[in-house]
Amino acid sequence: GLRVLSFSPVSIPLKIDRAVSKRVPIRPVFSGQLPEGMKILGVTLRPSTVEVKGAQSRLITIDSIPTEPISVSSNSLKQEIDAQLSLVEYPGITVDEQARFVHISAELEGVIERKWLRGVNVSLRVGSGPRGKTIDAATLGIRLKPKQVDFLLEGPPLLLSELKASEIQVWAEIP
Repeated sequence: GLRVLSFSPVSIPLKIDRAVSKRVPIRPVFSGQLPEGMKILGVTLRPSTVEVKGAQSRLITIDSIPTEPISVSSNSLKQEIDAQLSLVEYPGITVDEQARFVHISAELEGVIERKWLRGVNVSLRVGSGPRGKTIDAATLGIRLKPKQVDFLLEGPPLLLSELKASEIQVWAEIP
């Protein structure tokens, strides 16, 4: 058989730390930029805190847990977002699986304008999803009523100025 003649290192330093838990606030992390003139007015988190677990020496340095980057769009002044917590910066720290998500309500402030898009054509669509096809209702003897619709949109001036009625699609869907 085999015999061990030597091994290195002759000793391995071992540090033992107490496993503890601690409740800390959740910190939302926002990514991207809002259009000029818009800003985040307020943020509400549900839940607002989370219980983290790990070595006592590690938890002492943690005062909050961030979310994954959250993208806030400029198309609404009130936004509801579900985000996951990010533990990348905290190796060895854990959170219960059911506590890894947070619901964020963000309220924005900024210049909002209104714009009417008039005379948007209504078409007929057979099937749903990516396999659905728009068809000519008249060839099937189907009369669409109304044939056109109007939209009143509200949003940031930059987005509204670029939007054209021809870019909007409205259809009645037949499954």
